[in-house]
Amino acid sequence: MTLRLALLVAIACAAAPGHTADPAPSASASITPLSIAAIGRDMWMLRDPLTLTFSDGAPAITVPAGFVTNLRSIPKSRRWWDGRAEPSLALAILYDYLSWYQPCTQEEAVAVVYHAMATLGTSKASAAAALRTINGMGAGAFKTNAERRRGGEVRTFTPAYTQNVVRSPNYDAGETLESALGKARSAAGLLQQEFASPAVKLTCARLLYDCKACRDSIARKKTPKTRAAKGSVD
Repeated sequence: MTLRLALLVAIACAAAPGHTADPAPSASASITPLSIAAIGRDMWMLRDPLTLTFSDGAPAITVPAGFVTNLRSIPKSRRWWDGRAEPSLALAILYDYLSWYQPCTQEEAVAVVYHAMATLGTSKASAAAALRTINGMGAGAFKTNAERRRGGEVRTFTPAYTQNVVRSPNYDAGETLESALGKARSAAGLLQQEFASPAVKLTCARLLYDCKACRDSIARKKTPKTRAAKGSVD
């Protein structure tokens, strides 16, 4: 089963003044239509690349075709989208990609998603809720994914294998991420190396720097630890 979701083109930042506590993003963004194939229960494969671009020419962020995700980086109890037809699913996939490929830190990845939401028409309330959700999870998923990558796990199909999956009419509701990757591995259908452009790091770092709400959220998360440390010294 194939799902095609289109996201709204970003509005220019100059269209409306930013709130004093949460300045408008410095550059608008746009994202390509989401084209995915469901290959198992709550598991998808990107049929075509998903690219987030910026009006100011900052390096784009591209999730490659063939990337497989079950959105495990975001616990079910904390998912902010509603069903597979929700446009913000694309941003969840973007976050899952950043969580797996790790071209930037977890805090920077949160800023990327928050910026994308803000410039793609998501309400401030929804964007703020998503920010609290994924920022509150900490770096647990990042740490787990880093360990899996070091262990040799790959979650991106080769172009040829991706096309085979697209052409296949089979859909197994019982398919898991592990079994899907195992089948691809047996058929030499996994990339030998997953690689993200180093330029993406520049974009991630800039978006965190520009995101006051993100930095405030990080500061609030660290404050209790700081106070606890001071209390132990006293």
